[in-house]
Amino acid sequence: MEFNKKQFWKWTKKWIPRTLLGYLTITFIWVLVYKWVNPPGTLLMLIKQVESGKGHIYYQWVDDDQISPFIKACSMASEDQNFPDHFGLDIMAIQKAIDFNQKHKRTRGASTITQQVAKNVFLWPGRSIVRKVFELQFTFYIELLWS
Repeated sequence: MEFNKKQFWKWTKKWIPRTLLGYLTITFIWVLVYKWVNPPGTLLMLIKQVESGKGHIYYQWVDDDQISPFIKACSMASEDQNFPDHFGLDIMAIQKAIDFNQKHKRTRGASTITQQVAKNVFLWPGRSIVRKVFELQFTFYIELLWS
């Protein structure tokens, strides 16, 4: 069977948009479901479970109203001081991190609380541009759909 360039491009133009739309729809629904359903677990938890060699990970979901407002305020103060003022991305913090990282060997991040949630609930640990792109997509969905 000979490679037909014209057919290949026709197939590509048909299926790549469909695949992308399907992916975006599935991930949107996934984030939407977690608006009302507590995640039964995360990829990060599974990775930690495998690394530790333990048979299970114990965790207990705690509703928002059972968490002290002081703990919430402390978390925001330590992780993302501008949390109430941005839509998932703190552009000024990102610019400061870029400037810092260009001048120092040690790198500094600028992830918001929403970005950390996106990574920890939906993605895998580690630093890569691919994971960051997925993280941005999930961050946008979380900010759009969750309270």
